[in-house]
Amino acid sequence: MDKKKLFEGLMLYFKLRYKGDNNILIRYSMVGGQIDDTDTESYTIPHNLLGFLETIIYDNIEKIRNESYSEISDYYSLYLQIDPSSSELRFTSENYQQDESPSEWSGELSESEKEILKNTGFSDPFSVDYGGYGDSGEIQEYIVDSEGETRDIPKDIEDILYRVLEDAYGGWEINEGSYGTITIEDYEVHIDHNWKEENLEETPLNLVITKDDM
Repeated sequence: MDKKKLFEGLMLYFKLRYKGDNNILIRYSMVGGQIDDTDTESYTIPHNLLGFLETIIYDNIEKIRNESYSEISDYYSLYLQIDPSSSELRFTSENYQQDESPSEWSGELSESEKEILKNTGFSDPFSVDYGGYGDSGEIQEYIVDSEGETRDIPKDIEDILYRVLEDAYGGWEINEGSYGTITIEDYEVHIDHNWKEENLEETPLNLVITKDDM
């Protein structure tokens, strides 16, 4: 059976099976140019018709992929709206976009922490970077001192840095995470922090397929 006949059969099925429903929705989880998962939103769709819809997707995958592109992720959601009244398939999509929110925090070390810095020779100004993602994160394990020498951070200093970071920005390592720089000078702490957040946003994709496109 040719594709035009299959398209007619597809629309006839939905007209008879879901009378009056002109917004039948299927969501595809996509990875680049491949279907990763299909959610029929509780509609009952025969296997052969689902296979035909996948064929239509792959016939148009270059346009779908290009107009669903995101710089931060190959994953996107492809939505298929089936309208039996007009015999149209309409494809739209959402991809992941990343927003960043900068923030600053300043505070003073405790007396005991000041003593630790003195005793470990870390009383000179220094900065250290950190980053987190997906419930894990870490602070850089070394610093570059004022003379350009690389120095490993002792465990006691590392504990202070993690304590300060957690007090200032609790949850810095979860979900999309965050990143930034901790600077300690004259026993004062300053943190330049950036929260990262990923959001689904609508893409330019608006692909309409009719029988004439088969």
